[in-house]
Amino acid sequence: MENKEYYEEYIINNYGIPYVSFNNLKIDVIKDIVEALELVFNRYPRLADSICSLGDCEDINNQYNLFINSNKHKKIVWGEYLEDEHEIMNTVCYNPGLLPFFGKVKIIKGKMFIPNKFIAIAYGNKMLNTSKKELDDMTIKSSSNGFHPPHFNTFKSFVYHELGHVLTFVLELNNDFEFFNNIRKLSNNFKNIDSMISKYANYGEDIYELIAEAFSEYLVSPNTNSLINYIGKQIDKKYETYHNTCIFNVNNKFKNHKIRQKKLQKK
Repeated sequence: MENKEYYEEYIINNYGIPYVSFNNLKIDVIKDIVEALELVFNRYPRLADSICSLGDCEDINNQYNLFINSNKHKKIVWGEYLEDEHEIMNTVCYNPGLLPFFGKVKIIKGKMFIPNKFIAIAYGNKMLNTSKKELDDMTIKSSSNGFHPPHFNTFKSFVYHELGHVLTFVLELNNDFEFFNNIRKLSNNFKNIDSMISKYANYGEDIYELIAEAFSEYLVSPNTNSLINYIGKQIDKKYETYHNTCIFNVNNKFKNHKIRQKKLQKK
C-alpha cells in the first residue's frame, strides 16, 4: 500500500537519506516530492549523499539538535525562519566556516572546500494538509506575475529550487568569482535578473536565490535564455568535476549518528 510510510522508506532505502518524514502531507503532494527528487537524483546521483534530513520545520530542528548537540543539554533551534508559516520549503546548511577550531579546510582538485556538517530540506506550514492542486495553483500564480520563472508552474519546481540550494552549498557556487562575474556580465550588471530569471532571483544581497531559481528553470527548460543556460551548464560541469570526491559525503556522519542513536534506544 502506497501510504506516507511507504514513500518515506522508499527515499531512505533507494537514496540513502538518513531521515525522511512526510507527516501531515497529503499523498498526492508526497508523490510529487518523490518524483521531483527522483528526477534530480537520477541526473546528479551524489546529491542524495549530501542531504541529512527531509521533514517539516520541527523535524529538522529536532534532528539538528540531536546531531550537533547530542552530548550537551542546551537546546539549539536552527534558524527561526524555519518556523515561518509563509514559507513553502527551505534548505538549511550548517557549515563550520574558516575558523580553525570549527573544522579543517579541504583542498580538492586545487580548490578549497569547507566541509559541510548538516544539510536538510524542510517543508513549511503552508504545505501541511494542503492538496497538490492548491500548491500547483499557488505556484502558477507566483510564476504568472514574474515572481518565479516562466516554467515554475507546478509544485515540483519548489523541490527543484531547494535542490539547487543543496548544489550551491556543496559545490560552493556562491564563492566562485568567475561564475559570479559571468553572471554579472550576462545579466547586464544584474539589471536584467528580473526579466531573465525572476523577481525572487533578486532576493537578498547574495546569489543563493538567483542560482536556485535558475536551476529550477534549467531542469525543465534549459534553453530559455543565455543566463539560465550558463548557470545550468556550469552546475553540470562542476558536478561532473567533483562528483567522485568527498565533498558530497555530508550525511555519512549524520547516518552513523542515527545508527548510534538506535543502538542506545535498544539498550
